[in-house]
Amino acid sequence: MFVSKFICNQSDEYGMVKNYKFDYHHEVDSLFLYKKNGKSKGSVELGDLVFDFDYRLNLVGMQILNASSFIEEVSGEADVKELLKNLKKCEVKQTTNKNLMIIHITLTGIKKVQIPLTLPNIKYKSPSLAYA
Repeated sequence: MFVSKFICNQSDEYGMVKNYKFDYHHEVDSLFLYKKNGKSKGSVELGDLVFDFDYRLNLVGMQILNASSFIEEVSGEADVKELLKNLKKCEVKQTTNKNLMIIHITLTGIKKVQIPLTLPNIKYKSPSLAYA
């Protein structure tokens, strides 16, 4: 089983950098980013994305299932599986805009790939979460 564990820089909604770690499991093609001491109280699944939140509703981790195909589709890059197998660095920038959480992930290995993600911010009431 191939697993990579490295530190990932993360910027929160106030611009402060926090340490995240990341694991890639190539057998199941899953990329997991998580805060070292973060404890998940609950998760939100959106397609191939799973977001983990603590009891204060702060993001403490995220998982990308079917990571290579998801990242290829979102970023427009090819051969992402090789990047993931040789991943060296990961940067996560998180900001908020009203009721949206905006996450920019930059993966660096044999090349650099950027992944933009936007989701409802569960800290605030949102019409998109009204039926959840």
